[in-house]
Amino acid sequence: ELGFPGEEVVFYGRSIGTGPACAAVRKLATEGKPVGGLVVFAPFASLRRLVTAMAGGIAAEVVPNWWDNCSALSAGVEEVPLLVIHGASDRIIPWQHGKDLFSGAVNTHKCGYFPMSLGHNQLHNPEAAQAVRRLFQRKVFQILPPALEWLGHRDVQVP
Repeated sequence: ELGFPGEEVVFYGRSIGTGPACAAVRKLATEGKPVGGLVVFAPFASLRRLVTAMAGGIAAEVVPNWWDNCSALSAGVEEVPLLVIHGASDRIIPWQHGKDLFSGAVNTHKCGYFPMSLGHNQLHNPEAAQAVRRLFQRKVFQILPPALEWLGHRDVQVP
């Protein structure tokens, strides 16, 4: 116990860290514990699918599928706000992984930001920060860090 209400805790995962973030959110949400939100940057759909894309099907068979992000966000997380950020210029995890995760997620409040120019390690992107801000404003996180106030916005998908 850290002393923070669960609805004020936003999970963030980037790249391989999206696996544990999605799994933790799914576990807490299905246990009925409140979660403030989930932000994933350059996520993979599933670890096995990523290894298949990078090294082929035989290699994927020897890698355990510890994290299946699409499955984690397929049920039980409807009330958890979600933001998926994935750029088309990502040369590590194919862009389609983020798009597939976004389209399959059952989260009632979700936003997707999929810019053409964003790469895998471009963490200080003003448009990505604005996408986080927009999700905060939409339903949920009334706890907006003042540092994001000055940023502009573009290319945010809201269903």
